[in-house]
Amino acid sequence: MKLRILVPTLLLAFTFPAIAQDYKVTILPKLNGLNTNGFSMNASGQVVGAAPVPGGGWRNFLWSRQGGMADITVQTEFSIKSVNAGGFIAGTALVPAGYHAAVLSPGGALQDLGTLGGVASHATTINDQGQVAGCSETPNSKPVYEEAFVWSTSSGMQDLGPGTETLGCPTDTVIGNLGQVVGILPNNDVFLWTADQGVQDLGFPGVPTAINDANAMVGAGRFGGVANAFLWTPSGGEQELPPLPGYVYSYSASINNHGQVVGTLATQPGTIRSFIWTQATGMHLLPATNAGWQAVAINDAGQILLGRGGTATRLMTPLMKVTLTSSGNPSQAGQTVTFTAVVTSVQGAPPDGENIVIKDGTKILGSVTLSSGTASFSTSSLKAGTHTIVANYVGDVHYFSSKSAVLKQVVTQ
Repeated sequence: MKLRILVPTLLLAFTFPAIAQDYKVTILPKLNGLNTNGFSMNASGQVVGAAPVPGGGWRNFLWSRQGGMADITVQTEFSIKSVNAGGFIAGTALVPAGYHAAVLSPGGALQDLGTLGGVASHATTINDQGQVAGCSETPNSKPVYEEAFVWSTSSGMQDLGPGTETLGCPTDTVIGNLGQVVGILPNNDVFLWTADQGVQDLGFPGVPTAINDANAMVGAGRFGGVANAFLWTPSGGEQELPPLPGYVYSYSASINNHGQVVGTLATQPGTIRSFIWTQATGMHLLPATNAGWQAVAINDAGQILLGRGGTATRLMTPLMKVTLTSSGNPSQAGQTVTFTAVVTSVQGAPPDGENIVIKDGTKILGSVTLSSGTASFSTSSLKAGTHTIVANYVGDVHYFSSKSAVLKQVVTQ
């Protein structure tokens, strides 16, 4: 998921524990009066999922901050699983031949990906290059057993081998942006497949849920007979992410290219809470989330998708905070004054090149671009008196606009 690309690193430090004012929570609107269940989010914050219809069935939706809520239900039955940076959605469609892996384009065209020669196939994830992973029956499959596949427009559907055959299709057969596939073997071990090395048994049981560009993988594993979240890296192997005190279970759902992991905690009575974890800061409860909300995904912008059954889907977006300083206050009329704005968040600074607007009351003094979260503007045109200076961060496809507190610049004769 890389519509916006920040520097990928697994061990980037963040300033947690987070507090409620670090995020803005957006409650997604209903789809024609129906509550929604968000399944997947891409790099630009688009969310896809389903809205259950009372009495049976569902409607599919796509939501973005710019476009709002849209019904993307197609004529044939289509079960959504994953959306990529280009807005292509992978899932399973009911076609004349049966249930087949399929991709829905942003224009609404549904492409049947076929099977590995069997009756049924299912798509579980799609990466930003348009490669799809999933499972398919083969001519030699036992009834309702399927083998893992990877699909691309150039090579079609490729069988990852009979060694990946499992009962049904695990929903956690996942493809990363490098084309690597992770899934579950018949012995319940996690596997990693790459085009050059094929299928590798990683030697531990678990359910993988996501893999990033550094090949860091998360999911749920077994530790001393207890199911807990895990992080696996090529250099460090499997690492348990044990639950916080008072919780008995942890499950990691997603990891981004900065090594931030989100997932779910549970108590013995069944109370559910969501967490965020980094190597540098450990595990912390997500702020502004009530019991029952489950973290589904996190993208590189730090946006977190939350789901809770048949209730309204939520999206947490890091809030940008703007501070404004002056090079000299008071200053004299005709003297050059430099105003410096610093923009940061729990996720770090916004991308370089974004705009800061400096205002004196309602008058725009100038617009400057950010570099490493900082932008400066100099002027010698301020007249004698007290000026109310504000720096406005204009926002982008991910982050909301924000402004600094008023700086009262006193200018003397």
